[in-house]
Amino acid sequence: MTSQGALNTPKEFILLFTGHLLDAVNRKEERFPIDSLEDARKLLSIYIDQAIRGQPFTTAVSSLGAGGDMIFASEVLKRGISLIVFLPFEKEHFIAESVDYFKGTPNENPEAWREEFERILSRAKEVRYATTNDFSNEAYAICNTEMLAYALKKRELYHGQITALALMRLHEKIIEGGSAHFVEEIKKHHIPVQVVWPADDVAEIEEIRNLTPFVPVFGFLESHASRHQNRWRKRLKITLTILATIAFFDAFVTVGDHFLFGHGQMVRMVSLLFSAAGAFLTLQLQISDKTSLRQWTNSRAKAEQIRSEIWFYLFNYWSENNRYGPYTETEFEAYAKHLAPPSWKEPVINTSKLVGLKQKIIQFSVVEKINYYKQYRLNDQLSYFRKKKKYFTRRIQIYKTATLLFLSISITWGVLKMLAEFYPSLSFFMDISPLGMMISFIALVASYSESNNSKEMEYKYQQMGDGLAVLNDGSAAVNEPSEFDGWLKDCETYLRTQNNEWSLAREKT
Repeated sequence: MTSQGALNTPKEFILLFTGHLLDAVNRKEERFPIDSLEDARKLLSIYIDQAIRGQPFTTAVSSLGAGGDMIFASEVLKRGISLIVFLPFEKEHFIAESVDYFKGTPNENPEAWREEFERILSRAKEVRYATTNDFSNEAYAICNTEMLAYALKKRELYHGQITALALMRLHEKIIEGGSAHFVEEIKKHHIPVQVVWPADDVAEIEEIRNLTPFVPVFGFLESHASRHQNRWRKRLKITLTILATIAFFDAFVTVGDHFLFGHGQMVRMVSLLFSAAGAFLTLQLQISDKTSLRQWTNSRAKAEQIRSEIWFYLFNYWSENNRYGPYTETEFEAYAKHLAPPSWKEPVINTSKLVGLKQKIIQFSVVEKINYYKQYRLNDQLSYFRKKKKYFTRRIQIYKTATLLFLSISITWGVLKMLAEFYPSLSFFMDISPLGMMISFIALVASYSESNNSKEMEYKYQQMGDGLAVLNDGSAAVNEPSEFDGWLKDCETYLRTQNNEWSLAREKT
């Protein structure tokens, strides 16, 4: 049983780190050159700030090699977080192996790195040694294992959470004891890992308007939805054309034998064939029409979900789809895979391109983030809502006109048929099949129904636009990063809700 004291113990939020050493001067394959140091420092600082904004981290766990470890340790100490340092073996040998070595800078002073090492070590809350006299590469792997075990034990004892940062390139070759190997071990315990590295594939900020290069599966869903939407529209037009054809030919199914110089029988047979074939085709089109509508709706809804989720990812926001920290590439990829069709075999996201865009955006100030989000998300969406509202307004006028037309035809047809009972000169209308008048009436009802649907959609888009405009104006009150996060969540939650309601409404139509 859990004791009362354990229940009252504050939760521990642990920030776990792994990262590369700076390249030694004689390193054959470039990995972390000294000229990337300041870019890495700036980027890591941003990621730490964003992690802290989401959780009140109390403990940071890291080693202390010259490179990522020292950058991380220095940054967390600046923010008042307790630092636990793990060294793979005794201190002096570690300094010689991982601190004092030459890194290839002009007028290099290794003593500066040693002094920084000593400064950080003196401020650490605790220093732990993974081994005592094992100086092999295996000692680094043991050190990583010990760091992870420490963080897991803390999480279990204090019901806490662990978030990991890794200063390394994505998809690096896994070498025992290296950062990539450690990241794989961390992920086995379902701990989110933010991989931090100055992007190689830098995207232009306006490229966000075309998501397909960043999320290839989005392009598939968009094209799939558009294809079925166009098919649905074409079939609707074909159905109306067939109804008109049936109405025309059905007028001749009861003509007399004398019609068209004695060819009345042939005319009746042709008319019956056209009417029967038209009825069959209409039925088939209506059945397949429902399938197209469903596929259009589902694919469009999934594409809109990705469109919404990518903004959480780009701003490094804690979406409900990631549990313990800002959105990682792995979590975003898992989410996109969930929405991808079973037959999809290609990559669902372009990781390097996504990271390149994200690293530009997360370095924006709050004002720059607001302006970017409004320009490339809210304003585009508002423009779309207003465009669709105008489209449905025009459709309402068309359907109203069609309704009046079919109503006039039905009434005129009916009146002439009644008058033919009394006036021989109008007897021709007695020979016209009543099915023609019925089909005209069905077209009338269909037009009226579609007019009502269009009116409902016009109101929906008007409502969506008005609500989003209010949220758009609310950006004036956003000044702090935490306020931006809240505003972003409000906007995306609203858009998701509206799009989901739209999808459900269309599927029921």
